[in-house]
Amino acid sequence: MSVLGKINRETGGSIEAHIYSRFIDRHSQLHEALEYCNTSSPKNFDVKKFIDSFRYEAGLKRSLDKIYEIIVYALFSALAEAMNLQVKISVDESKSDLLYRKNGVKPLALAMGI
Repeated sequence: MSVLGKINRETGGSIEAHIYSRFIDRHSQLHEALEYCNTSSPKNFDVKKFIDSFRYEAGLKRSLDKIYEIIVYALFSALAEAMNLQVKISVDESKSDLLYRKNGVKPLALAMGI
């Protein structure tokens, strides 16, 4: 770090300028993807085009798996809402002892309303 600091001072801030330039490039790429989402309608939004904007940008290619996670979550969330999905959780009474601490307090059971 000290060597980079020295070079940065000697070259009028070239190291710092490079770092900021890379940050601006990455921010610009993300901004374009966000702008595409904000200006598209449900009828003209193209998921492949959106994914490809990450696939073909070197700086964003590493984020592709996160984009897939976001898309899957968005699709699941939209389906769950449209279908009025409800999830019910039940507990096998014979396993209820797993909810107790050694001192007898049952914080998980209390939180679940059991």
